[in-house]
Amino acid sequence: MRLVVWNCNGGFHHRKAAAAFALNADVLVVPECAEPALLVKRGLSLAGYESAWLGRGNANKGLAVFTRQPYHLEALWSPKEE
Repeated sequence: MRLVVWNCNGGFHHRKAAAAFALNADVLVVPECAEPALLVKRGLSLAGYESAWLGRGNANKGLAVFTRQPYHLEALWSPKEE
């Protein structure tokens, strides 16, 4: 299993995604990342990857996790909404 963590400090979709996905990680953890739905809307293809995102108040900065086959994401805990 190849695990990569990349704190993208924003701008993941247009400046850093290609380099991050080129690392061929089985699990890619990206702090300070926009929601995956926004990434797709901005033109990033997430084909072949599952994704999960956690953030609060700013859809452009949260924690994104991407996995590819044969790995899958399953939430074991979710923070309470305040």
